[in-house]
Amino acid sequence: MWKVICVSVVSLVLTDVQATTCALPSANPGEPYVALTNSSKREFSLLLDEYMSVHRWTQHSEAVSAGFRYGDRVYGDVLKRGGRFKAEKTAAWRRGYTKAGAGRSQFRAEFGSKVDMAPVDSAVVDWVLHVCLARKTWSEVRVIDGCRFVFAAGLQLDDWAGAPNDSSKVVVQPVRFEVRGGRCGRWPRRPLSEKGDAVECVRSGDAAVDLELNTDWAGEARQTLAPLPATAVPPEPVQRSKLTEPVSEVISLWRSRDYRLQQLGRGCPTCALYSADIRPSGPAAVILRAETVSSNGAGWRPCPAGLRCGVYEFSPPDNPRLSGCAGLPVCRVWRLAETEAEGSDVIQLTFQKPEVVCVNCPDNVDFETAHRQWEAMRGRARARCEVFAGSPAQLFKPAPTH
Repeated sequence: MWKVICVSVVSLVLTDVQATTCALPSANPGEPYVALTNSSKREFSLLLDEYMSVHRWTQHSEAVSAGFRYGDRVYGDVLKRGGRFKAEKTAAWRRGYTKAGAGRSQFRAEFGSKVDMAPVDSAVVDWVLHVCLARKTWSEVRVIDGCRFVFAAGLQLDDWAGAPNDSSKVVVQPVRFEVRGGRCGRWPRRPLSEKGDAVECVRSGDAAVDLELNTDWAGEARQTLAPLPATAVPPEPVQRSKLTEPVSEVISLWRSRDYRLQQLGRGCPTCALYSADIRPSGPAAVILRAETVSSNGAGWRPCPAGLRCGVYEFSPPDNPRLSGCAGLPVCRVWRLAETEAEGSDVIQLTFQKPEVVCVNCPDNVDFETAHRQWEAMRGRARARCEVFAGSPAQLFKPAPTH
């Protein structure tokens, strides 16, 4: 006796909730809205399939313009921005829909002449999807870390049109659970509750993860986990040599201490040609120019001294016939002595020093530290989620009711 009563109650619950009363639009609530307002979920599904079949969309955006939403299934494809329908998949869907005993024949047999398809347009489809078939489930994604997360879903019973006052009598069974871009544990094979159930999941690679739990008559619960943000690795810190800004220094030279006799004068028994090599302080410095600040001493004269020296005042050490020392590490200074008296010079050298700098280093961070930090960032960027093949959708047979 108890068993018979239990079956009767469940049957009544399912019959009541399967017949949906949709709120009519505020404007022009004529046909086909009036004819459809008390349709069942199955009838709405047949209507949408028939609507798909009479159109031949090639791009997902066309189906969205026709009333569907991104995330809905059309021709067996999930609508995505920028998506295109595959011709072979669409053709397979059409063959399945038009074969004997399948979608079109069921539409004609069960819908009959209840509705004329001619006035069914994007506004009607939007009303069916957003009002009549509004989801009666909740779902959420709880992130554990970059690769792992939890998907949870359950019933949303507040203001549920057609639901009985005793929500414990609402029986909604999961029929299909699909994960695209990842893998989840087995969804529990039991009716959905208001509290809901949850499974742990893992992402495959860096792309987005789409999750969809379909129920027998309460719609679907959908969630999308955003792709992992691209980890930009900054340029590698490297050490490079560069020249400093020009600097100057003054060098004092004495005939008796710094100069060397190169040759005696020609046609001048008391004349002699002297030279001294000078270089900037600091290793590997590069001379830009050399200038005489002052020169003192009886008969002590800077070359060319009226062309009697035969050389320039400043020259490369290995080529006295060239003038200047620009770009060299050493400069040779030439003087003509007309007497035996002491002579002296003050020379100003302008030069640049090479220095090793860290390119792509953060401010106030030395090269060794910056390079260690960069290697750590590169390692984290490579440590992405494992990429693996997706699992087939989980299908559930309807659980027996008692």
